[in-house]
Amino acid sequence: MIRAKLFLAVLGFCLAAAGVALDNRPLVWAAIVVLATAMALRLWLNRRPRDGG
Repeated sequence: MIRAKLFLAVLGFCLAAAGVALDNRPLVWAAIVVLATAMALRLWLNRRPRDGG
């Protein structure tokens, strides 16, 4: 799972850089989606089980 998080983060960064460099809005939106997915995956994996009390 660590590799998946890292892969999504690097992919999002590359898409964002390419989208800005090429002035391509769909690439920027794709980067936003990929980075949001990476963040959601990180939050979901880092959640802690709640105590019963």
